[in-house]
Amino acid sequence: MSCETAPLKIPPFFCPVPPALHPESELIDRRSIDWLRGYGLFPTPQGLAYLRGSHFPEMACRAFPDGDTDRVQVMADFVQWTLYDDVAVDGNDFPGLRAGEGQGTAPRITSAGQLAEVAGKLLRMLEVPGANLLPPDPWVESLMAVRDRIALLATPAQTQRWTAAFREYLLATCWNRDLHHRRRLPTLADYLTLRTPDGGVQMYVALSEIIGGYRLTADDLARPEVRALKEMACTIIAWDNDLFSHYKETLTESPCINLVDIVAAEHRCPAQAAVTEAVALRDRVMLRYTHLADSVLPSLTAPQRRYVTDLGRLIAANIDMSAGSLRYINPLNGPPDKTLWADFHPVRTDTPSTTDPRPLPYSDLAGWWQPVPDGVAARRP
Repeated sequence: MSCETAPLKIPPFFCPVPPALHPESELIDRRSIDWLRGYGLFPTPQGLAYLRGSHFPEMACRAFPDGDTDRVQVMADFVQWTLYDDVAVDGNDFPGLRAGEGQGTAPRITSAGQLAEVAGKLLRMLEVPGANLLPPDPWVESLMAVRDRIALLATPAQTQRWTAAFREYLLATCWNRDLHHRRRLPTLADYLTLRTPDGGVQMYVALSEIIGGYRLTADDLARPEVRALKEMACTIIAWDNDLFSHYKETLTESPCINLVDIVAAEHRCPAQAAVTEAVALRDRVMLRYTHLADSVLPSLTAPQRRYVTDLGRLIAANIDMSAGSLRYINPLNGPPDKTLWADFHPVRTDTPSTTDPRPLPYSDLAGWWQPVPDGVAARRP
């Protein structure tokens, strides 16, 4: 067995949120695979085996373990859609904003400018059902089908929040694509600004109240502590994804715009040492998230408490799903006797790698460490 690139050793993830799984997870997974393949994607036995081993719908099943099955199914299908973007199975790069390779009649995306054009049209299609601004393609058609299902479950305000989250993701993706096009690593400060929206987690978060069947007001979401918790959850999940996906990205992307590589470049250290630094950054945010959530939870409204609970479950769900997904374990979809596979076990720990309580030294993140106003924790509405 030989491979030019070996997976790094990734330590267990500090996460105080216990694992959970929806009782109908196998049914939801099977339905989600059938749904995606119904659009002609992953048509071969190899593609089917890859989907079964990737466990993408498990993200929804773990994040909403007590949710209505049909609502969780919508989330599972959307996760399935977002995560098949850059997989090479069946001899093709599957479509997606990062893959740069469409199927059907979709144009090949080769530049940040072209990506911006496609993204703008895609967003308008999400806002205006029935608008046909892009050529027929299974990637577009499956997304529009998910959008229609979301609209049936959501209020107009909830649908608008999900679309806004999509816009935030697409804007960051254009920035990411431009960096790839110029073959330039961003600074660590710039990457930390980019990575939270570029992770796309805000789209899952925007679905939380829809899948959970509760309603948040604009004021609920604008409360500073709730907003900080949401941003931290999105960031933690994005950074966790960097740790899980580093092996995949080193095999499939050039340059590898990943937290590990950027920390290595900034600190001028080997990649394995950069993992330790990246985990320390991540654990400092996780500690702050946990402390802030515990401090303000008693003062929140019932919908806000459910929302914060869902944020924590999303963090845990991403860890537990990713650790067993072939997307990260076997990025090239090769047999174990011919390719190196990553191993993330043990995947969890109750002990953070650092107990440093100081804010991270980046101006756009430091606000997460703002003190909770006196009396907030003791006040329940």
